[in-house]
Amino acid sequence: MQGRDAPVVLVMGALGRCGGGAVDCATRAGLEVIKWDKDETAKGGPFPEILTDCDVFINCILLQVGGHHGKRGCSDWRYL
Repeated sequence: MQGRDAPVVLVMGALGRCGGGAVDCATRAGLEVIKWDKDETAKGGPFPEILTDCDVFINCILLQVGGHHGKRGCSDWRYL
């Protein structure tokens, strides 16, 4: 925990529906939360901060088949 009393949680995709729930859960548990979304990841990876700035990493990004403008979401089981 890098000398802290409580773990620090980094939520990637923090502004989305799942990410918002992860942030809420961690906050209610009294944990410090670092919120990342599109602005923080726009430069592209790798992201060494995931290994150095937090104790817990929660990945809540939206993946879509066919890239950012794909027509089918990853939840469309017929295409997995």
